Amino acid sequence: MPAPTLLPASLRSRGWTETDTGLMRTVSCSDFSEAFAYAVRVALLAERLDHHPEITISYGRLVISGLATHDAGGIVTERDIALAMRAEEIFSWYER
Repeated sequence: MPAPTLLPASLRSRGWTETDTGLMRTVSCSDFSEAFAYAVRVALLAERLDHHPEITISYGRLVISGLATHDAGGIVTERDIALAMRAEEIFSWYER
């Protein structure tokens, strides 16, 4: 039986989903530069939190995936939720 979800509705409504490898979100961007800017900001945040999701950038798209706590056996924990919420602050700031 899968573990109960920790993902709040506020993150689900912004496009975050749970996959077999952790949390995932695809962000539409205006171009490659914007996707790269998002990636850098999320990467710096993740590094400060000693957390390292997979980040993929392409023209007009950023994908964050594999957001799970490896020390907890690769499951989604409150730590992952916290990073997703902080990443949303970054995305929201640019959507203004």
